[in-house]
Amino acid sequence: MVKITLFIKGEMAFCFMKKVFTLGIQSTQLSKCLNSDVRKCLNPDVNIVRFFKHFEQVVEDKRYNELMSEFKARDQVARLKCVSSRMLQHLSGIYTPTIFETFQEQFDLFFACSIKEKKEIGSLLEYIVQMDVSEGEWTVWFHPQESSISCSCKKFERVGILCCHALTVLIINNVKMIPD
Repeated sequence: MVKITLFIKGEMAFCFMKKVFTLGIQSTQLSKCLNSDVRKCLNPDVNIVRFFKHFEQVVEDKRYNELMSEFKARDQVARLKCVSSRMLQHLSGIYTPTIFETFQEQFDLFFACSIKEKKEIGSLLEYIVQMDVSEGEWTVWFHPQESSISCSCKKFERVGILCCHALTVLIINNVKMIPD
């Protein structure tokens, strides 16, 4: 399988990345750091053995930095913006502080969302959500019996964090905890 990548102004075209799980990291961010570390030993005078020793050291350094970041994240306590929210209290213990801050941004945007339309298709609920702060409409599908939710923006599928549109539907349906 051959992947074709389309770049627009130095970034991956969003329409091609809509269904790709990236944790919010842009493709250029993923490669720039590693490329600069590996490029240091790429010259005609370096033999293959020396290159791979350097490459192994780069990988080891990246793993060490990741472990240190994880260790530091466990020592930090996430700052709750809305102390009385059971959902935020629950997620503050699950997410790392950085990811929790990103989730709280979506939680804040929930207040700018409103339900434009609601349809019941059997046990599936379909909502059209609009926002006060931006143009557009998003479709959110909620299945209460299965505790599943999906939004047309695909933020959860790409980044791993529920969007404000899905949060609006959960809160409208009196769901206080995000389903597993």
